[in-house]
Parts: sequence; structure tokens; C-alpha cells
Amino acid sequence: MSLLDNFIKERYDTALDNAAVGEKLRDAFVKDYPIDSIINMTMDDYLFAKKGYGNPKSFCRRLRYDLQILASMGNVYPNVFGIYLRNGVELTLSKTFEQLYNDDRTMAFTRIKQEITDLLEGVEKDDYSVVEKSILNSSFKYKLLLVYFPEKIFPVCGMNTAEGYLRAAGISVGGEPNLLSYGEALISHKNSDPVMKDWSNHVYMNYLDYVWRMNEGLDVPNRDRDYPGDREPRRRRENNQIEIQKEKANELKAKLDDAYDLLDSLNDAKESLCDALKPGTEINHRKFGEGKIKEIDNNKMIVSFSDKDDKILGIIECASNGTISFKDNELQSKLEMDRDILRRDDPIRKAVERAEQELIPYMAYLD
Repeated sequence: MSLLDNFIKERYDTALDNAAVGEKLRDAFVKDYPIDSIINMTMDDYLFAKKGYGNPKSFCRRLRYDLQILASMGNVYPNVFGIYLRNGVELTLSKTFEQLYNDDRTMAFTRIKQEITDLLEGVEKDDYSVVEKSILNSSFKYKLLLVYFPEKIFPVCGMNTAEGYLRAAGISVGGEPNLLSYGEALISHKNSDPVMKDWSNHVYMNYLDYVWRMNEGLDVPNRDRDYPGDREPRRRRENNQIEIQKEKANELKAKLDDAYDLLDSLNDAKESLCDALKPGTEINHRKFGEGKIKEIDNNKMIVSFSDKDDKILGIIECASNGTISFKDNELQSKLEMDRDILRRDDPIRKAVERAEQELIPYMAYLD
């Protein structure tokens, strides 16, 4: 049996269920935030903050978490939204908008809302040049676009995933790699297939995700373990079976929320440490000895050592494994306090990915 036949037999109905749930959530979001209202959002309406802080139903939090069934943004930092509440309380700009507006958060927020509006209005008019012109983070841009224009934009937010889907579809795209051209190629491929041409982009994405994971040995939800019940119409199931699946769905959603909370704490620790370091900060490296930071860029630091060539070092890697220490007592205390969670970077991110995958087959049962 081919992968397509197997998908249709065992997973197609679940993909339809998830597409229906995703469309319901998407429609509610777009109705709450029509394009012409975005410019008037308050910071409380917009700001992302970790669980327990800020507005739990803000624009950014709903986009990232509540709509993850449409397409995951991956393990991105909250700074992708341009402005956010670090540690739930500290109003913080991303590097892009900090460079443009220094500490003028009001002006930066106005610019962010205008960037979002210009992006959406442009694509609404089929002017795709606005996508490359936009200074918004790429993952954020494409999540916005696939939410507001599900027929035009293929539901994928990251290049690695898009390239995996292209391999799954067996197609290649020439020219400069970008998500827009990759998405157009995938939609065109779907529309030319006699079996899949009437599928929604979301159902097709589910199929490609399944093929990609099967072909490349990635985790694939097991039907017997992860997919609820036989795929009979839900109205024919016993009420108690539906309640069992709802209970399982809520249990997995709570598990995913806990994983997201831990990821938020990890990202806060990483950003806070990187922001605390400045050129001139004195360090002690276990192998290279004493040195001073010359330059910092994208979680990397160039360190000057007196009797050695300058070294490019990963900040988080060095901090988490104990390779470096700081002469500044306050900075060193901060490092010691955060080292435990920094050491768990990879396990935390993998736990989020697993929790997202486990929940997907049960999304239709969430309250």
C-alpha cells in the first residue's frame, strides 16, 4: 500500500477533523482582529507574555499557541513579535526595533502594527512584494499570512519544514530559496493531482508532514496509540467514548501548556543572559584563560585573549556547560541561577515538539 493510500485509509478523516477545528479557531481570530482594526490595538491586546502574566488571550499568544494546529511557529523566541513582556513584566523590544527606536516602545509598537497592516493589505491585493519588504520576523510574517489567507498561503512557517515538505512531494524549486515560492510550488502540486486537488491546503499539509516523517525516520503519531477510535462518524460513537477522548485531549493540552511554559522560561533566561553581556565584559574560559568580549552578535561572542587569536564562542553553550565564568559577581550569580535550565535547552525543545505532535490527533476533542 502506498503512503497516499495509507494516509487516506488511516489519517485522512483525522486530518479533516483537525482542519475543521483549525478553521473554526482561525475564523474566530480573524473576526476578533480584522485587518483594519490592527492599527488600533492596545499593547494589552497585542503583547505576548508567558503563562500567568499579561493577557492570556492576546493577539500574539493566540497566534502562537491557540492557532498552532494551523502551523507551528516552532521553538521561536518571543522577540519574533517585535515587542513583548519578558518574564511577564518587562516591556522589551526585539533587536530589529530596538535599533530603529532605541527605548521608544510606543513608536516601535506603532511601527509594528503598521508593518502588520501593510503586509496583510498588500497580500490581500495580491501584491506579494510586501512580504520581502516587511521587516517583521519571517516566522511571524508567515503565520500571519497563512491565518488571514489560508487559500493563498501554504501553512508552513519555517524553511526546514518547507524543504521537508518539498522532498515529500518530490518537487524542487529553482531560484533564491524563500517560503513564498516554496508554498506556491506546493499548492500548485496539490492542485495538479487528481486525488488531492480538492483537498484544503491544511489537509495537504497533514499528508506531506506524514510522508516527510515516514521517509526521513522522524516521529509519526501511531494510529493505534495516538489516533482516537476507529474513524467512524463521531455521531455513531458512544457518548462515554467521546468523553474519554475529550479527557485525553485536555490532558495532552495541559501537557503542551506546561512544555510551552518551560520553553518560555528557557527563552527568558537565554535572552536575559545575552542582553547582560556587553563589549568589555571580562570572562574566564576553562581552556583559553582570561579574556574580554569584543563583539556580540546573534548569541555568539568574539572574545579577545591576550596570547591567543580572537575566538568566536557560543554564549549559551559556554554558559550552560560551565566553560566560562564571569569576573563580575552579579553576572556570575545570574549565570549560576540560570545554568540548570540552560543545560536543558535541547530536551526542552524536543519535549515541546513531542507534545505538539501528541496533541494534534485529539484537537477535534478540545473544549
